[in-house]
Amino acid sequence: MAGIGESLAVRLLDCPRFPRPWSIEEREACYVVLDQNGQSLAYVYFAYGDCSLGKLLTRYDALRIAATIAGAGDLF
Repeated sequence: MAGIGESLAVRLLDCPRFPRPWSIEEREACYVVLDQNGQSLAYVYFAYGDCSLGKLLTRYDALRIAATIAGAGDLF
């Protein structure tokens, strides 16, 4: 059911206030989804380096989620 929550979040953000196309920017330990004006819409964090904190996303999984939010989920 995780897909239902993701699609709801995308529908809430998908309005004229947050113009498309959205892009993804990689930062040190997260991916940021940006609208076309550069406003941050979502941050998806991942384990960076030798991190032993439990239950963090891998870099690939974080990118996959960010791409789904940005509407580029068909890349995966």
